[in-house]
Amino acid sequence: MGRWIRSTGLSRWRLGVNLSPGSAGIVAGLYSSLLATAGNCTAGFQVTSAAGTGVVNVAPLVEGSVAGPALVLNSANQYILRIRVHCPEVERNTQAYRVVGDAGLVEFGGNGVVAAGHVLMDVQEFTDGVEGMPVVLYDGALSYLPGAFTVVAASSLNLIGTMRSLFLKGLGTQWVSSIVPGGTLASAQTLPVGTLADGSVCHLTRTGFLTFYTGYAPAPGTIVAVQYRSVGRAVGRAVNATSQAALVAAGSPGTAVWTGSVTEPKGRSSADCRNAATALVTAATSVSAAWSGAYKTTNFGLGADVWPGDALLLESASLGLNVQVVVRSVVLEYGASSPDVVRYAIVFSNDWANDLSIRTSRTVPEDAWLPAAVSPTYLANLDGLTVTAITSAAVSVSTGVAAPSGGGFEVRRRDFAFQPGTDPDLVIRSVVPTFDIPRATESDRFYVRIYDANTPPNYSEFSVGLFVNLPLSTTV
Repeated sequence: MGRWIRSTGLSRWRLGVNLSPGSAGIVAGLYSSLLATAGNCTAGFQVTSAAGTGVVNVAPLVEGSVAGPALVLNSANQYILRIRVHCPEVERNTQAYRVVGDAGLVEFGGNGVVAAGHVLMDVQEFTDGVEGMPVVLYDGALSYLPGAFTVVAASSLNLIGTMRSLFLKGLGTQWVSSIVPGGTLASAQTLPVGTLADGSVCHLTRTGFLTFYTGYAPAPGTIVAVQYRSVGRAVGRAVNATSQAALVAAGSPGTAVWTGSVTEPKGRSSADCRNAATALVTAATSVSAAWSGAYKTTNFGLGADVWPGDALLLESASLGLNVQVVVRSVVLEYGASSPDVVRYAIVFSNDWANDLSIRTSRTVPEDAWLPAAVSPTYLANLDGLTVTAITSAAVSVSTGVAAPSGGGFEVRRRDFAFQPGTDPDLVIRSVVPTFDIPRATESDRFYVRIYDANTPPNYSEFSVGLFVNLPLSTTV
């Protein structure tokens, strides 16, 4: 049994089982392909049985290898096996926008987004219906998260027992961890977020409140870290400078502007909006994008059957025509004859003549920031940035990536204010990936982006926000 799910934000995968002696295999597995083998298992539970006794053990299987201690199962009890997977990227595949222009069919977007992640795996025992405390078998980082998983409840020919239920749920982008008093950041533990029935210890509201359930409040002096993604309006802009120059040279106005929203295919990010804008500009500046018409023939004039969506190449030496068009409809007429003659009425049009591949609207949301930058060059976001230490004087961070040649990392107290030079918002710039950010108050807010050596410099598209709420007398 398998099911395909996307790897975005936080997902929970829960399986209720009862396993008998002699069982062996993989249960509650998340696989990177349709082949449910141990080598393709990103996260799952490896079930083995002891030789001679047949006692069943379950251990975490991470990226194809056993990655933690085994837990002995009692065949008389029931268990819930849980996997929580967190991905810092909320879009794993950009939207694809296709148009037919002078160069034929072109596509903008449709690319995968590479991302790492974090996984928490625990087992909860039920004795006569009474639940025990969840036992964490694995709590660690994943070097790579596939863009999509195949979910398989059980992969084995030798599993003996019963399976009560399986449950999949997306939980958003939040991920909470803590450090006990006197501990180090290397010893940080994940705090499950959700409901008590799911073995969680806290829940996070949309308004930004983290609440711990009764009996699970952290001890005084515990450091709690919350990771999440904020939401903003996606915008994009594209310009064809070559077309503008050609219009000016011909004595026409060099600028024609369209502002609106793309309704289909949906744009989920600013990258999608930029790709949609580029596709629309490509269609608007392509002569062949405006072609439409009809063509009649018979089956004797065609080498193969024609279907809506097919691409046709129209050639005419007298008209100087050599253009690819898209078939929109085909009407067939047939009458009894020998040999059989089928008449085809083919209607064709390209995107600018008949806007079918991209749907638009002239309305613009009130919270959209306009004008957007034209075809900006963005560096990779610092999704892997981690805090390595906090003192009364500074926050130590590691970005996890090397700075571009001639560039570095810029820290500011306000977002969307990144620029060269020095001003009151600038905290520090560093050319090395590990550096200290000086603190000023008990509730510091820092925004970090990477930049290069261009003039003006290019930055990452989004900031990593560090919000510290810690007395200046405390050291971690």
